[in-house]
Amino acid sequence: MSYSSWAKAFEPFKKYINKDSVFIGHSTGCIFTVKFLMQNKLKIAKFIGVVPFNEPNTNSPHPDWEEINKTFFVPNLADFKNFARERICFYSPTDIYDFNILNRFAETIDAKKEIIPAAGHFTAATGYGKTFPEIVKYL
Repeated sequence: MSYSSWAKAFEPFKKYINKDSVFIGHSTGCIFTVKFLMQNKLKIAKFIGVVPFNEPNTNSPHPDWEEINKTFFVPNLADFKNFARERICFYSPTDIYDFNILNRFAETIDAKKEIIPAAGHFTAATGYGKTFPEIVKYL
C-alpha cells in the first residue's frame, strides 16, 4: 500500500468530485485526500479530517505504517487552503499520534479545530464504531 496504489484505485471516481463535494477522511485517509485533490487540481466545498497528519509519528507503535505514510505526505500542505472552502479537523490528546503533529496539520491548513478528550484514534474502542455525532453538525 502506498499513495500511488490508493490514487490508482480512486482515479475512476475523480470525475464525480466538484466544488460542492464534501470529503471526510480518517487518519491516512486525510492526507490521501489532501494530496489527491491537490495533485489533480480539484476543489471541494468541505474537508473534514479525523486524526489528520502530514509527518511521521516518532512514537508510533507501528513503524512499518509510518514508512508507508511517508508516501502520502505533501511538502506544500498550506496550499490546501485553496482546495477546500471549509476545513475542519477532529483529533484527541489521547490519540497514538503525537498531539502536536495533529495540531500542526490543522493550523497549517487553517482548519476549525474540534479537539475531543479521550477519543483516542476515533475507533470503536473509544465509541466511534458506528456513529460520529460531532461531525453531523458540519454536514
